[in-house]
Amino acid sequence: MSIQGQLLEVTVVGCNKLKDTEWISRQDPYVILEYATTKFRTRTCTDGGRNPSFQEKTALSLIEGLREISVSVWNSNTVSHDDFIGSGRVQLSKALAEGYDDSCWSIQSRSGRYSGEVKLIMHYANARKAEKPAKSATPSSYAPTAPPYNPALQYAPPYMPPKAVDSSSYPPAAYPPAGYPLVANPALYQPAIYPPPLLQQQYPPTYPPTQTYLPPQPYPPPPGQPCYPPVMKSAVHTVYSAFIPRHLHNITTHRKKTFDILNGPSLQFKRFHSCLDEYLVCPRATIDRKYFPQLFSIAPMMDWTDNHYRTLARLISKHAWLYTEMVVAETIVHQSENLDRFLAFSPIQHPIVLQIGGSNLTNLAKAAELANAYSYDGINLNCGCPSGKVAGHGCFGARLMFDPEFVGGAMSAIASNCDVPVSVKCRIGNFIHTVSSRSPTKHFIIHARKALLNGLSPAANRKVPPLKYEYYFALLRDFPEICFTINGGITCIDQVTAALREGANGVMVGRAAYNNPWNTLGHVDSEVYGASSSNLSRRQILEKYQMYGDSELGKYGPNKPSVRQMVKPLLNLFHSEPGNGLWKRKADTALRHCTTIESFLEETLDAIPDNVLDSTLLRNPSIGEGGFAGINSLLPPPYQSCEKQALSIIGA
Repeated sequence: MSIQGQLLEVTVVGCNKLKDTEWISRQDPYVILEYATTKFRTRTCTDGGRNPSFQEKTALSLIEGLREISVSVWNSNTVSHDDFIGSGRVQLSKALAEGYDDSCWSIQSRSGRYSGEVKLIMHYANARKAEKPAKSATPSSYAPTAPPYNPALQYAPPYMPPKAVDSSSYPPAAYPPAGYPLVANPALYQPAIYPPPLLQQQYPPTYPPTQTYLPPQPYPPPPGQPCYPPVMKSAVHTVYSAFIPRHLHNITTHRKKTFDILNGPSLQFKRFHSCLDEYLVCPRATIDRKYFPQLFSIAPMMDWTDNHYRTLARLISKHAWLYTEMVVAETIVHQSENLDRFLAFSPIQHPIVLQIGGSNLTNLAKAAELANAYSYDGINLNCGCPSGKVAGHGCFGARLMFDPEFVGGAMSAIASNCDVPVSVKCRIGNFIHTVSSRSPTKHFIIHARKALLNGLSPAANRKVPPLKYEYYFALLRDFPEICFTINGGITCIDQVTAALREGANGVMVGRAAYNNPWNTLGHVDSEVYGASSSNLSRRQILEKYQMYGDSELGKYGPNKPSVRQMVKPLLNLFHSEPGNGLWKRKADTALRHCTTIESFLEETLDAIPDNVLDSTLLRNPSIGEGGFAGINSLLPPPYQSCEKQALSIIGA
């Protein structure tokens, strides 16, 4: 039965254990309920503190397809504006199904922390009307009676026992019956062998693809030519595209006012708007793409390299390889009904690699199988994170380097359940030979530091252990058949090009690409790949990102992002530029009430000078050694010689 237009009675009983936003006086909270365009505000409780009581009732007109209520709690005991305490979402499924729900619903602050709970009583009067059986028009008697006897009707004969069957005449001579086809030559139809014999073939077959990892070539490339030939990539892409709003009329809604500040829609924006139809493809469309190899990649970082940041990074650089946040294998397996929340991404983010973490072979294999449907360009296993939650209680991350035999088996399980290249991100240590010999892994990302799991925080593990770049270049010497990417301590494009000139197969940059995306990623296409850059100004990039952001905010559902999450990647776009400090202060104020990226940019962009917004990256970065000068003279002894020396000591 449809719920359209039906009434739902909601009583706001009160709140429990609210976060206290007042240091001296007691806070005066009130509750706001939002359902579609209906907004209900309770009275302000001036004597409730952390446990206010309201007991106020309202009636909401239900809308088919919208089965949740947004609830927020505010504190009015302030000088200038009300303080936000927390917000949450109330699901209506139980109330609509059973007619009554008196649950408590938790709320969270803007940072995602627990801020208390709100108790509601919801009553839906029409819940059981459709389930009640219709009453009979005539009441039934207590003892049913048989109809009177009518001799004219034909009644069934009395029960007769079956005739005895002569067992000597069974089965009949003519068997099988003539209706069944006879086999012309029964000797040709032999029963199959069970179980079938295992196929003897190379494991895994033809892995890795020969076009994925190309041997190192001289760097820098000749003028006007890319350093590697493009790699052909054909994959099945899902229909999920973050650039596509839920309704196309959102596009015309979100392109009105902001461009008054942005000096009108640019040519790039008009071209982008006219090409929206190419994203409306079928869910299983096959697309041919050309990718450059992983000379430059952005490191996976928890809470940073999410869908929104990766979209911004792709607008700045067309060829940099992107990595997702680490997704735990158990999360993928147990959230198989909600995989889009963790794995879906826009097709414009290609090339992109999924990083997973875990220490259970079954879950790692299942996670790789489920992720394979999302057409990532690679799967990476995290063996380098020193966080206590990961390497401690989780027993994976950097702790896996203690068991290279297990990692080899895990990589084989992952590779056998996907059709893309696999790789490992790890720290320095005696680890590579065992993993590469026990699995098809031919790509390792080396963070050139040790990981100290006892006594150091993750932040200290990025600074206290010294960088050992000589161990990375020793791996290039000892394992020429394997591709190695260097990571750790690289903060600018000068160091990237210097490492590539010294022979590095690839360079991965982490926090520098997030804290200063414009200057770090803007030179990648031209300086690293020898290709033409996009030549977009930051004004034009903001135009494109506004289209993406407002389309995401226009969606419905539990995975809808907040304005703060959408704006977070933009906060470092004007790093070290005039007006950056004022812009961030205005951004902090605007995020308290802005509901779209359009309104946010309207309110804040006037803090940035026009020459900064319209400038492009025209200057070439300086060419230096980047800390890799004379690195080949510091290499440790070859790996083979160390192994032979250990064997000779044992033999003696």
